[in-house]
Amino acid sequence: MLASVLTDRVLTAWHYNTQTAPTVMVLPNLPTSNTAPSTTWPAQVLQAADKLAQIYDRAKRALQAQSEVLQLQYHSGQIDHEAIPILHALENMANQGEVPLEWVLECAARFGILLQELESAQQAATGQ
Repeated sequence: MLASVLTDRVLTAWHYNTQTAPTVMVLPNLPTSNTAPSTTWPAQVLQAADKLAQIYDRAKRALQAQSEVLQLQYHSGQIDHEAIPILHALENMANQGEVPLEWVLECAARFGILLQELESAQQAATGQ
């Protein structure tokens, strides 16, 4: 489900135009817990959200700094090999009602946009 929703969201949200600046956004914060506003999310959800934010922020900074191709490739790999598996785990938790699915899907869409921006920057840097 995540892959198809991610693809749909990226295709509708991402309108990359080589004449304009990148469209990288901010990753949404984990919303308040549904069970009780005074309680927090389980530790694994908080850790996952923190890890996603770290991966996203570092990749976004590398993109904005017009980093070298190897750095851009590294951050693309981080998204592929770390963020996507975390998002899949969060999707499974969302399907069980443990986290908001809309938040997971919005994070996935923004990672998809960032990944496409990184790939476009890599292509531009290598002249492809």
